Parts: sequence; C-alpha cells; structure tokens
Amino acid sequence: MLKLLFAIKGNKLISEKSKTQYLLKPQVNEYIDWLSGKPTIGFYFDDKANVYRRSGNIDGFNAEIIVNKDFNKILIILCNTDSADLQNLANTIYFKNEKNLK
Repeated sequence: MLKLLFAIKGNKLISEKSKTQYLLKPQVNEYIDWLSGKPTIGFYFDDKANVYRRSGNIDGFNAEIIVNKDFNKILIILCNTDSADLQNLANTIYFKNEKNLK
C-alpha cells in the first residue's frame, strides 16, 4: 500500500493533472459522515481535517489510510480484527501533535 501511495505521489501511475482533477478533487460536494469525507475517485476528502481517507474491510480484516494532499504524511493501519475502532485509532496517531484532534 505504501508503494502504491508513493507511486501516486511521484505521478508514476497517473499524471499530476489527473491526480488533481480526479483523485484529490471531491466529485460531489456532499460530506458523508460515516466515511468522514467527500468522495473523490479513490479517497474521501475530509475538509474538516484537510486530509484524504480510505478505509475498508473484508472477513474480519480492516484497513485505514490517512494521507495529506502532498502524500508526504501517510498513515496505514492494517488490522486482523473487526472489533477495533480503526478510525479513532488512526485519528489519534495521525493528529497526535496537532491541536485539532478529531
């Protein structure tokens, strides 16, 4: 996952123009509470925290990604249980040194 995000950062998979137009730009101006953001193609833009989020789960496994728009601050959590509150854990870690902890 980290290599994928680095490839996106370095424009190796898509151009800077496509990244800005589709991946980083919300496609609708609708904040979805349970996803904590406005949908882009691939992420959810959390304009309250100014970060991009992606989460997912399957058969007891969960993942949470938070990244800034420059892809130079990245948090990836992979968890093999479905009982953890990954969004809360991710926020606590990612925003640890910031005053506006969600």
